[in-house]
Amino acid sequence: RRRARRRRRRARRRLFDAALVGGSVCVSPGSVASRRHAMLMVVFVMLRIVPKVAFLRPTQCLARGLAARTAFGGGGQQQKRSAEGGGTGLLFRRLRPVPPLLGASAAAALCDEEEQKEQKTTRPPWTGVLDKTTCGAGRLKDKVGLGRASGQKVLLAVLDTGVDPGADYLATTPEGLPKIIDVIDATGGGDVDTSRTAKVTDFSLFNEASGRTLRKVDPARWGLKGPKDGVYRVGAKSTQYLWPRDVRERLASEKRKSLAKDHAQWLATARADLSEIQASKDKAALSELEARVNELERAKRELEPTLNSVAPLLDVIVWEEHDDQEEGLPVDDKEGKKKDVARLRGIVVDGAKDPELDKAVPLMDFFEATKASAFHQRFATFGESDLLTYSLKFYGAGETTCVVLPSGDHGTHVAAIAAAYDPSSDENCGIAPSAQVVSVKIGDPRLGTMETGTSLARAIVAAANHDVDLINLSYGEAACVCDTGAFVKKANKLVNNKPGLLFVSSGGNNGPALSTVGAPGSTTRGLLGVGAYVTPAMRKDLYATLRNKRGEKKHNNTPTADQRHSLSPPPSPKGGMYSFSSRGPALDGGLGVDVCAPGGAFASVPKYTLSPQRLMHGTSMASPNAAGSLACLLSALKAEGVAYSPAFVRRAVEATATWVSSENVASHDPMTDRGQGILAVDKAFDAMATLDPKDARLRYDVEVPEKSAGSGAPPARGIYLREPFEVSGPTSFLAVKIKPNFQDDDNVDAIDKASLRRHVVLESTAPDWLHTGDRCTLTYPGRNVAVTVDPSDLPGDAVHCAEIRGYDADVDDSSSPRIPLFRVPVVVAKPRRPPSSQPRSETLFEDETFDAGKVKRVFLAAPHAARSATLTVKCKASSTSSNLKKKTEGDADQDQAEGGYDGDADDARKRLIHLSTVQLVPQEPHSHQWMHKRVWFNDNDEAVYELGDLSGGRTVEICVSQDWNSLDACSLSAKLEFKSDGLAPAEGRDSVVLRGTRSVVAVDCGAPEDEPSVLFCSPTAKLRKWRRPLRPKESSLAPSNHPDRDDFDGAVAYELELKYEFTQPQGGNAAQTATLRFAGDEMIYEAPFEGMSTRCYDKITGKRMGFSDARSTNDIRGLEAGRTYVAAIVIRSDNPKALEKLKDAECWVDWPLRNDVAAKCYGTKQQAYVGSEAKFKDVKLRPGETKVVFVAPPDEQDLPKDLEPGDVLYGSMTFARGANLASGSTRRRAKALFYYAPTRPNKKNGDNGGLAMAVTNKQLPARSNGGVASSVTTTTEEAPLKENPEEESDKPPAVTLTKEDQPSSKAEEKPEDLTVVDELLRATAVANKTALKDLAAVTFERQLKYLKDEATAMKIDDATFAAIAAQLERAMPDRALDVRRVALSRACAGASADWRKDAKDLNASAPVDSGKAASLLEAADAVLAKVDVDAVAAFVATRPPDPLFSSASSSSSDDTQQKDRRKQADDMHKALVEALRWAAEARLALCLDVPDLKAKLNHTAKNGVGGANDVPRLLEDFSSAVSQLDKWVDTKKGGAADARLRASHEALRDRPGIAVATLSTWLNSKQKKNVNDVKQARTLRADLYDSLGWPAWADAERKRLLDDIPPPASSA
Repeated sequence: RRRARRRRRRARRRLFDAALVGGSVCVSPGSVASRRHAMLMVVFVMLRIVPKVAFLRPTQCLARGLAARTAFGGGGQQQKRSAEGGGTGLLFRRLRPVPPLLGASAAAALCDEEEQKEQKTTRPPWTGVLDKTTCGAGRLKDKVGLGRASGQKVLLAVLDTGVDPGADYLATTPEGLPKIIDVIDATGGGDVDTSRTAKVTDFSLFNEASGRTLRKVDPARWGLKGPKDGVYRVGAKSTQYLWPRDVRERLASEKRKSLAKDHAQWLATARADLSEIQASKDKAALSELEARVNELERAKRELEPTLNSVAPLLDVIVWEEHDDQEEGLPVDDKEGKKKDVARLRGIVVDGAKDPELDKAVPLMDFFEATKASAFHQRFATFGESDLLTYSLKFYGAGETTCVVLPSGDHGTHVAAIAAAYDPSSDENCGIAPSAQVVSVKIGDPRLGTMETGTSLARAIVAAANHDVDLINLSYGEAACVCDTGAFVKKANKLVNNKPGLLFVSSGGNNGPALSTVGAPGSTTRGLLGVGAYVTPAMRKDLYATLRNKRGEKKHNNTPTADQRHSLSPPPSPKGGMYSFSSRGPALDGGLGVDVCAPGGAFASVPKYTLSPQRLMHGTSMASPNAAGSLACLLSALKAEGVAYSPAFVRRAVEATATWVSSENVASHDPMTDRGQGILAVDKAFDAMATLDPKDARLRYDVEVPEKSAGSGAPPARGIYLREPFEVSGPTSFLAVKIKPNFQDDDNVDAIDKASLRRHVVLESTAPDWLHTGDRCTLTYPGRNVAVTVDPSDLPGDAVHCAEIRGYDADVDDSSSPRIPLFRVPVVVAKPRRPPSSQPRSETLFEDETFDAGKVKRVFLAAPHAARSATLTVKCKASSTSSNLKKKTEGDADQDQAEGGYDGDADDARKRLIHLSTVQLVPQEPHSHQWMHKRVWFNDNDEAVYELGDLSGGRTVEICVSQDWNSLDACSLSAKLEFKSDGLAPAEGRDSVVLRGTRSVVAVDCGAPEDEPSVLFCSPTAKLRKWRRPLRPKESSLAPSNHPDRDDFDGAVAYELELKYEFTQPQGGNAAQTATLRFAGDEMIYEAPFEGMSTRCYDKITGKRMGFSDARSTNDIRGLEAGRTYVAAIVIRSDNPKALEKLKDAECWVDWPLRNDVAAKCYGTKQQAYVGSEAKFKDVKLRPGETKVVFVAPPDEQDLPKDLEPGDVLYGSMTFARGANLASGSTRRRAKALFYYAPTRPNKKNGDNGGLAMAVTNKQLPARSNGGVASSVTTTTEEAPLKENPEEESDKPPAVTLTKEDQPSSKAEEKPEDLTVVDELLRATAVANKTALKDLAAVTFERQLKYLKDEATAMKIDDATFAAIAAQLERAMPDRALDVRRVALSRACAGASADWRKDAKDLNASAPVDSGKAASLLEAADAVLAKVDVDAVAAFVATRPPDPLFSSASSSSSDDTQQKDRRKQADDMHKALVEALRWAAEARLALCLDVPDLKAKLNHTAKNGVGGANDVPRLLEDFSSAVSQLDKWVDTKKGGAADARLRASHEALRDRPGIAVATLSTWLNSKQKKNVNDVKQARTLRADLYDSLGWPAWADAERKRLLDDIPPPASSA
């Protein structure tokens, strides 16, 4: 019995210790009392204690239970990361000590021998799935111990798209510590302004930022404390630029499918009802059903789910838990801030779908929750459909809340390669499973996950704040200058100042041509650049590239029957570099690729991808493989107590890298491809033990000033010679400086610097052509070493690599390996022969055999006259294919989505060939003149490509390579034909500039002397884009609001915000897209500023139109003609003086023209000035002959109508005609063409240009016999001259107003006080009765203006206003209507908060408050009482007489009287319509104030209830008001108010379909619309959708409205 009780206790203990990460429970079927435990688990599931139960083997259950117990247990002993380990000093708790798992995995370590044998016999380990052996990490663990070299005490910062903390295998470490300790969004894309506050009333909270009311806001429901005084911080966040694109695409697709079903059902119901009613004669019902069918079809067209419509607007609520015990206690400011952040809690919820917060999950700051072991408050998901994991970061005291979520799957995959941990399988573990991770998102989802300067700068700050040991950056771009820029300076400073920090970065994926490496990994001194290598195991396990004799691909290692009985075994795949891996050297001579590592893996990805793991490859995968291996090295060094520095580790890593011989790889690549070799951390660990500890703090920088990019540029890191003038003879570099520096050099004592001395032995790895001295002595100031490179005898058409190595003379030479103190890389790419003067054709190679991974490079010096070239590549014919196919454009850019390709079943001889050409130009990135194509070749295929622009006299590399995964060998031949400019300006001009309307530019067009045939010159000049310069309307310069994430190393970060405005042209020629450009926006890593971001939004609605950053000038789409937009550019830097100079900097907005604007070309200057029809066309030019082309500006009528002075139209000009007509050269070398807009022409009296002309009333002279008029009198007057000026003297003089009495239009000139006006009126009446009328009119106008002025009139109480109005009516009875209209305006302003007082149209009414509807009706009735309806009717029924047919005998006095009567009738008509419209608004408000209006109508009709206040009377009054309004205006064609009133009228009459159609007609009209009117109409339409039973369309309408008119306080 005792034994049975012990067994039961042990079973229960295992049961509760077996809680998995994520909440599931594992139960072993073979355990004691398993039935009872299974029943208990069923109860747990029913009580929702755990969500699911999984049944596993006992050993798996125990292994997973250990991991879960250590991850989620509370209390127990504490483990502190020691300072020697370089940790953050944070405390992490675990439940109880866990024995170290020393096996390959936790499951294998706990399984019995029989189970291990069973696993081995089932399937051998797939080592290539995530390679952990090639870089020596596995060997290092075997040597030092698994518990000492698996990344323990190493903190890795992953700078990427963000890491999903809910992804598989990223929960804990083998020691039970949390895997991810912090997640940070450095892009700012998730920032939410939560500075606004709101107070909870009856557990309800109004969020001003979203316009929603959230209910059940009570932290006690989640077991939390509320804020002090019940005050919360609120904000809103639009997710259309926050959620990853693939999530939105998936949700949109799912939404379309579900909505299609509902829509089909609704449409079928409506059509069925329509078919039933068509037989009857009920026209009203027929119209209603037809409107419903039409509106359903329109809703499907306009409200189809899009990527933005499925992204919700999130409500964000933040509060600080109030602790009564700490109230009033004095605390330090810094400590107080930390406590504030630790007490902050936040909720993120879609308030439209969950207003009662039933699904809300309160979260802490991720980092604070990690420290507090509050794992359930670290992250959550938005919903079960999206599976998008998010977390929160708080800045300040909660003024800014950042919603952090991954912007892509790239970052999670990278983190899993480096540090994933799966206790049940070693295959899913990363290189360093014990390492912890800090996730820093630099991939901005607003830019398609591209990095920004701001995110990179903040990432450096985050890495410094967390005191990380290792940084991985799998991002990069091409750079024009190496080792410079704001980010590069910060990265170098961080690496050089922090002890023990290594920075690893990918080299780029633009290979296989030389010098295609990118920044910052391969262009920055402090970073270690990594290339991508593929091992034989990866080929078999990841890509299944093993083939048998018949060429069939195999997907596993088990031989088939055909393979077992074949005469020859299948070929063994070889390792080698991935074809896409970028190659060095860098532009400044740096090696570019320092080491290489496995560049492919099958690793974890975020949950939202609906896949636990995914295959990816690239240098982005090689970098974390190297980072994980280095994490194992650092943990071993810490465990052994070995002091180290970044430079110390780098020297050992480079010296011990494995150089693979050509027999074991696909092709033998030079040092520029593979760097120093494959990383081998086990050898590096052994080598570091032999190094002198005194060198642990030293690094040796190599500087070659003679090879710098330019004056003021950083010195080069090596010697790179490739241009013809550089390799023609010996070149001496007398000032190759070797500069010793200490780690954290600024804080090193001067005595240590003064005592530094090293005796160095210099060696050249290529003494035949690379020469230097034998030895030198280094001190702290550094030493210049002379180096001579003599490539004279080197073979051409090849690349040659060597190094100058400096060894410590005091170290025994017998030590192996020898580790140099420094290296000076030297690369010579020697062209085949010196450049010629004229273009020629070159045969690159013939019948060259290519197999998988082979690279063939040819270096040619472009002829001086060459400006382009054509590359032709042919594949040798074989017996299997004889059809010749020609490709002119490569279509293989979409292949290899997951690393491999599926061969064509009909053609097994398909091969993927990479064609690359590179020509380097000073101060330009390699991409400036770089061509890369991937082409599929079958036997006998041919590909022809144009290389684009070339620079004559400079070396161009032609690189042809067979893809690493294309196993079928082939024979290729290649030829390159250089070409000159063809027809081009003889003087070598690069552009043609036209200014104004009369400028004519002469261009000398010549044919080359070596041209073999006659050329035809047919110049064409077309302008295709429109550029407008803008100056900032506003500018502000201030320090960053959050120094904790922006300030680095004590330097304050400043932000300069510039706001520009531009109006989309209405001329019709400009497209609806635009591009914003700013000087310097083409740089990221080498940029002098930390960030330069641009956001564009609608000035009126605030709608987000676009976002861009450096190197990502995205087009802004959806611009509407005539609307004004704001472009806000934010520039960040720690140099405020540099920002101050940009406060008035201009930017440019570019519009593509829908139709090209042509400039005309002529053969003579006279023809150009006159604009004759004779054009310059098809002019023959013999070799060496030159003709002059005169280019005239385009005609003004062809220019855009909105063109302003200073605008520029630009395009291109070509000189040769099309290939279909040419008998000679068909090259069309384009030159830039610019047209600067002149000043506007003078336009008067409707004339299109020139001075206005006016002809006198006198009869023109008759035409003479010669046909020429004798004289014409012209003048520049705008009005005709008076014939009888003396007639004006008979008119009585008008009353002249004094300056005081003159009405003013300026808002600041207010009338006198009311009492002063009254006194003035009385005094005038007594003193001069004769002038009383005129003076009273002046006073009347002043008092009327006083009442009209909203700022002053609303301060008067109702009684005073009534007294003034009555006095004015008595003084001027004929102006009583004006007084009453003012009273109506006052009533409108009080009854409607949305009414626009400054509206000029007749449709200026708005919804009113039902409580003030009675007073509004009274004011409207008062106006109607003063309107002469008959006079208005006569005015509406008649039209003014046409002056051409008016009687000549009518007197001017009659015309004046008629005009006065019409003006009076016009004023009455306006007053009538205004009063009727407001009366309808008031009666509508009374109807809507009745709850359940339709139910009460039915009740009244059934029971016959009457009375003055009954519901039918209200509806009848509203209908009558609308009918009265319809008599005087056509409300069907009216404005917003008319559409809303008619729609409301139809809806109340139970005709919602017609109501929706009424609103849609107005919304789709071309009328100018106000934002509030559109918002009200679309909100009403959404409500009508609900009433029709179309909830999906109602939600879609409301979401689309939020996107088009976002709340002003919401965050983009």
